[in-house]
Amino acid sequence: MALVESTNTKFLYSESEAEPKITQLFGDSKEFDPEPWLGRCDLVFVDGSHAYSYVVSDTQKALAMVKPGGLVLWHDYRGPRRIKGVWKALNELADRLDLKHVKDTSLIVWRRPA
Repeated sequence: MALVESTNTKFLYSESEAEPKITQLFGDSKEFDPEPWLGRCDLVFVDGSHAYSYVVSDTQKALAMVKPGGLVLWHDYRGPRRIKGVWKALNELADRLDLKHVKDTSLIVWRRPA
């Protein structure tokens, strides 16, 4: 349904040499089955719902999908008063994993150990 409702038909990677290597998924991420991608992704970019339960669910799936040496990148880390769910979930995760804030952005990154 998300793809049907989307007004975007082109993305930053469209028509680039990277495009054939990218699989962009649309839909309700809580219903998404990560099984085909477990441990296979070089990069998982998490940019979904800002609700805490979704960030936790999306994060669990992303961590399982990224291969050793790969990256998980989260969007919208903007502070406790702006996007509470993302802020809370990622700060909790930072107690367990070595997350890094990308300076001057709203991005958080983690590299799975090789």
